[in-house]
Amino acid sequence: GLVAAFEKPANFKEDQNALGLTKITEKDNPLTVILDKVRDPGNMGTLLRSCFGLGASSVVAVDACDVWSSKVMRSAMGVQLTTGTVMPIVDLFDWRDLYDVLGEYESAQHEMQIVVADGSAGSIPYYDIDFTLPTALVIGSEADGASVSATGAPGRVVRACIPMQRNLESFNAAVAGSVLLAEAARQRGAESSHLSL
Repeated sequence: GLVAAFEKPANFKEDQNALGLTKITEKDNPLTVILDKVRDPGNMGTLLRSCFGLGASSVVAVDACDVWSSKVMRSAMGVQLTTGTVMPIVDLFDWRDLYDVLGEYESAQHEMQIVVADGSAGSIPYYDIDFTLPTALVIGSEADGASVSATGAPGRVVRACIPMQRNLESFNAAVAGSVLLAEAARQRGAESSHLSL
């Protein structure tokens, strides 16, 4: 039955956008996850859960599905309602807005590496990447991968792959993103307060 009714947040375009984008430019070693054209609600929700559980500073959804849709809410187990200032979720329609923020970070003389999940030639195994640096982790759609806008982002772009034991075209976007996030959390030495399977 109906438990509660509330007004949907205004697409996170005002105060929450400002808060979330500020988290990217903070000097406390941000780990921002950029969901680049992730349009499958199941993948989106799963990634939001992984981001929250594994310590992402903020999440930026660029030209992606609605983070507040019912399917994403179910898949994320409602984690959007608990993130608040801990892990703001920003909804953008264009990479140009994100370029401005990443450019600000660079101009402040802090190195921001852009780690793009990409299994193409020239990518390096994810465990060889230094996730202790300020990082923006880009997860593209399962159908198309990361966009050209992602690989051309201001900052040092590193393409990460997940080595496979058997021949497989690719992993599910949510699975790949979660694997990389788990490695980032391990390297950053985050102390876990909860154990989960």
